[in-house]
Amino acid sequence: MNNEHVRAFLAAELPDRILEHLERIQNSLKESIDGVRWVNPAGIHLTLKFFGSIETKAIGIVSEVVRKRAALEHNMVLAPADTGVFPNTNRPRVLWVGLRGDIDALSRLQAAIEEDLETRGFPRESRPFRPHLTLGRVRQPRGQIPGLADALSRAAAEPDGELPLLTVDGLTLFRSDLTQHGAVYTRLERYPFGEAAPEDREE
Repeated sequence: MNNEHVRAFLAAELPDRILEHLERIQNSLKESIDGVRWVNPAGIHLTLKFFGSIETKAIGIVSEVVRKRAALEHNMVLAPADTGVFPNTNRPRVLWVGLRGDIDALSRLQAAIEEDLETRGFPRESRPFRPHLTLGRVRQPRGQIPGLADALSRAAAEPDGELPLLTVDGLTLFRSDLTQHGAVYTRLERYPFGEAAPEDREE
């Protein structure tokens, strides 16, 4: 049983109002471009670390590290920002929505968790942390997609009333199971912010 593996990632969950906003952007992009496998809005998260396949017994180590860091944090407020692609519009692979707000605080937390996990034997992510919400992935990367740059600009510029806010008040460790109908996500652990005693905080 100890040798069982799970595919896991650490993320902040998104409220319905953010998911609805992302779905509207997806629908706008779908009118102009094709060849993209769109993410089900209900399955979009703000991912801080993707572990890949790890042993189930390692979940306890992850929880120990993340719970300790999360307990020292204050809530963070973010909002949707620009749209873009990884790595660039000439070779698009991933379409995303960026974030603004308490990005520095989020990045510091992610870096601290990454460093703590590395000391416990988890490989550090080689790419820099760029907070984003994934809208879709190009089915067969083949170079430029006609109209993509213009579609992204229009989607970012469309008036949508007051942008919804995302208050990050904790992190969640998810299990990801791949099925023929897409990924299925299961909550494994939740790590609320701000549960440390005042004397334990670093201000």
